[in-house]
Amino acid sequence: MLKKLLLVLFFFFSYCVARPFTFLQSRWYDSNKLSCSLVNNMIQDSYGFIWIGTENGLNKFDGWTFTQYLHNAKDPNSIKNNSIQSFLCDNKGRLWIGTGKGLQYYSPYNDNFLSVKFPKNEKPAVLNLLQLHSGEILAITSGYGIFSINPMSMKAISLNSINAICGTLYSRYALEDHLHRIWIALSNNNIVMINPVERYNKVIHLSKDRKEIITSILEDRNNRLWVAATTSLYLWDERSRTFMQIKNVDKIPFSIKNLIHCKD
Repeated sequence: MLKKLLLVLFFFFSYCVARPFTFLQSRWYDSNKLSCSLVNNMIQDSYGFIWIGTENGLNKFDGWTFTQYLHNAKDPNSIKNNSIQSFLCDNKGRLWIGTGKGLQYYSPYNDNFLSVKFPKNEKPAVLNLLQLHSGEILAITSGYGIFSINPMSMKAISLNSINAICGTLYSRYALEDHLHRIWIALSNNNIVMINPVERYNKVIHLSKDRKEIITSILEDRNNRLWVAATTSLYLWDERSRTFMQIKNVDKIPFSIKNLIHCKD
């Protein structure tokens, strides 16, 4: 059966409803709905739970009901910010949550969240999380650069060498391909390719359209590299070492939020 590449299209007609809550209400159990209809991302953890990140709260689905996790200023172990930006389930089964104000690790035994400490007590928006083949976890932030996360000390270390190659502290997405090359999407629509094996770096200009925003990078099972922008889709050509834009033959307007690879 042919492999399928699914473009997940999100339309912008949505709303969020915030609930007032007290000190004991950092989470809502047995809810039959999401905390917000504006969904940013989803992930399944090592226990089988489905986690859904929205613009107003974190949601866990157990197959029957939703549990809503919301920020509570009086609870230091609640979610730090209701805007959920990214997820990572690492190779040890740990769930990491990137929010609009920092990075946290979910403790399933206590059903709460532990925060990663950034330099100077910064609280960056963590837009993307990536675990390299070496096991190292990278946090991609907006305005603060790229950090390496130490799970033992729960501290973030700025990767100054990579940030210097990017030439900006505003990154959006990162991926490691089968050749262990690291691809980093920047907010200025450039993509940085770092090849640590060959010690080769390349900055690729994806689009001159300033309205275009890179939203996702994916490597499929045939090792083809895809890049999604808000209104365009690109495929990496290894021979020419350039990205080819996939033509929108039907010229139907759309907005690409994410790329996922479906099973057969």
